[in-house]
Amino acid sequence: MERPTHGKKWIWWVLVPVLALALLISAVLILGSGGVSARYDDAEKILFAYDPAAYDGVELQPDGSVTLRLGKEDLYWFGEKYGVLPRLRQEIEGQGGKGNTGFRISGGSLTVYHRVRLLGLIPVSCRAEMELTLSPDGSEVDLRAKKVSLGRRLPLPERFWPELFENGLTVPMSWAGRGIRSVALEGDEIVMELDGLRTAPEAALTLDTDRLTVLETLLPPERLSGGVLDFLRALETPEFAAAEAWEVILSGEDAAEALSELLSFCREDGRSLWQSSDTLLRRTVSEEIRRRTEERRAWWDEQRENAQLQYERLLMAPRDLVKSGGALFAENALLNAATGLPLDPAEICRLPVTATDCRVVVVYCASGSEELRPDDMPILWQVPRTSRETLTAYFDREMAYDLAVALTTEGGVPVLLYRRGDGAFVMRELDNGAYVSVLVSQRLPMLDLDSLPAPAREIPLNAGERWTAAVMLLLDGE
Repeated sequence: MERPTHGKKWIWWVLVPVLALALLISAVLILGSGGVSARYDDAEKILFAYDPAAYDGVELQPDGSVTLRLGKEDLYWFGEKYGVLPRLRQEIEGQGGKGNTGFRISGGSLTVYHRVRLLGLIPVSCRAEMELTLSPDGSEVDLRAKKVSLGRRLPLPERFWPELFENGLTVPMSWAGRGIRSVALEGDEIVMELDGLRTAPEAALTLDTDRLTVLETLLPPERLSGGVLDFLRALETPEFAAAEAWEVILSGEDAAEALSELLSFCREDGRSLWQSSDTLLRRTVSEEIRRRTEERRAWWDEQRENAQLQYERLLMAPRDLVKSGGALFAENALLNAATGLPLDPAEICRLPVTATDCRVVVVYCASGSEELRPDDMPILWQVPRTSRETLTAYFDREMAYDLAVALTTEGGVPVLLYRRGDGAFVMRELDNGAYVSVLVSQRLPMLDLDSLPAPAREIPLNAGERWTAAVMLLLDGE
């Protein structure tokens, strides 16, 4: 006898839906996880491992703008540094994203990963491709989802998007200042274009007049030409507003180099210039400008030292010749005893001078002041002469003499080079009367330093190896 089976059909009516539901839940769990759960970010771990000193994503453009490249770790650090991260955390947590959200930047795309509970029970992971939009005033960046999927691949209709992707995120940009030009995705970075140097800082600058004057004296004018230097030379007072120079700064081929050139002749450096600017600009611009300014100052110092060395050699040569016994006094010149010829300045140094516009001068102080103290020189009467009568008409046997050199510098300033009583190298400006008198003298020129006008301005210089100090003495006090 066969047993009836219709009594057990109810089991299948219950079991099949349950199995189908279980299968569906399993599929959702599998597709909804999709391996993306490992992509959630541990912000504290990222920040702990980050080295801000290694960040090198700032680039000053020739037009003065700044390119700021931020990878994922950079974004976390900058966000924490400037107070953006706490606000974003609060916004994400308010949309159900506490502890289960992360992002990746790759291939010029920003992807956000977010875990939610389907029906309030089933944990699933969603993946959204985001687009960035900068607000017109540059104060915010809006992050909006373009496409959302469950797991890695299963497209999710917009009506089922999690709240975080439905509403999007707003990132405040006040930390980056008011000069944000654009925000874009490139490769694995977010690239921001900042106004940078395009806007003049609200700062005052002070020209280092000594530095500029020394270089103008020692170097030819063509070495000190150009927009920035022409602007500085035209200043009526040393103090000026930075904004006054900004047209010149931005008109060149490289705004950062022009600004560094300007600052290399000012008492301020790149850091002080940006004290009133926003935090990010101070961080990204000031250190770079300060570095370039220091390099430029060092370069100008090298130019000054090389030029000064030529003038020092020009003074050392006749003094060394006399001290070594190799000099011979003629009625109108100091001769090389070995050749019988006057000293040729062109053979002594790399200055564009000749025997007609550069002359050795016998110097003394009638008052006996300490301005001269030729204790390292022999008595000039002990130096060989072309004849017994040479110079007898105006040399005083009882006086100590020293040698100096008169010439016009490459900057066009008539000067007298001599060794001061304390062993310092002196470059002293001559008035036209004294200079012309030396040049046209029919005999070996003699000059009483006491008769010269008192200098109105004294500028210390770095001393060479054979001098205790060095100084430039100028007649014009301005």
